[in-house]
Amino acid sequence: MADYPALPLWTDKYFADTRHLTRDQHGAYLLLLMEAWRRPTCSLPDDDSLLARLTCSSPDEWASLKPTVMAFWNLDGRSKTWTQKALSKEREFLSNQRKSQKSRIAKRWNKTEKTDTGSIPDRYPVDTPTPTPTLTEVEEPNGSLSETSSDASKAKASKRGQYAAEFEAAWRDYPTDANMSKKEASDAWKRLDDADRQAFVASIPAFKAYCAKNPEYRPIHMNRYIVKRRFEGHLAPGNAPAGGPDPGYVSLPPEHPDFRAVERLRGKPVIVGNRGKATFIEAEIEQARRYVADHPADMLEVHR
Repeated sequence: MADYPALPLWTDKYFADTRHLTRDQHGAYLLLLMEAWRRPTCSLPDDDSLLARLTCSSPDEWASLKPTVMAFWNLDGRSKTWTQKALSKEREFLSNQRKSQKSRIAKRWNKTEKTDTGSIPDRYPVDTPTPTPTLTEVEEPNGSLSETSSDASKAKASKRGQYAAEFEAAWRDYPTDANMSKKEASDAWKRLDDADRQAFVASIPAFKAYCAKNPEYRPIHMNRYIVKRRFEGHLAPGNAPAGGPDPGYVSLPPEHPDFRAVERLRGKPVIVGNRGKATFIEAEIEQARRYVADHPADMLEVHR
């Protein structure tokens, strides 16, 4: 087994830098990354015949793949070896972590710095992906591989599972994508009062319908949708009066049949405000009624 049997590969960063590659180029690049990672020097020899074999390519195929694939690597003219910047940086980080852990184990057993710690087992080996990767700036091809965890000690790991259930439901309903920050959206959500939260929830169906009619439009970040109060533009004309929702909208309690019908239509719980009601678009209620009528045997309830 290699000294470092697990290769840390942060897929978001990898895809951000390699979406232009073809299927064969992806395969060749990944094979070379894994081969270099397993080698003690974390590098590859400048030998086209060997590189062709390592990528399962014929000489002609490798000649076609090489210009694009090796653009991510640096050639050392003196040692005649290829190195990948992010890969080498990750290896250095893991190596330093291993040495640091050996030192801590030695101190725990009252060893001096001069004591040979080679016989002390790695009680906490670090040969698997680092636990707390942090985002780094996007590099040019020579630095492309992953979100390196070398600077993990400089950033605190974000707490997970700390979002309110009401926000989690809103996050699931909103047309999010991988580039949206859930934390930023949660912070904006916390600043809304109950009425605005209900208005936000009520605006989602219309906003999603707008996105569906305009496939080239990329949904605005949920944080900006809240902060810029874009949800008001997807409600019925005029702001909601103090006593109730906008014209075209209905507020219903959970025990109302139409409330349950909408839940069955959506297939998930509906957010209820502190006043014990949720606001719906009348068109969605009509759609939910038709759905229930067309599915009389579907008696499964959405669990809250």
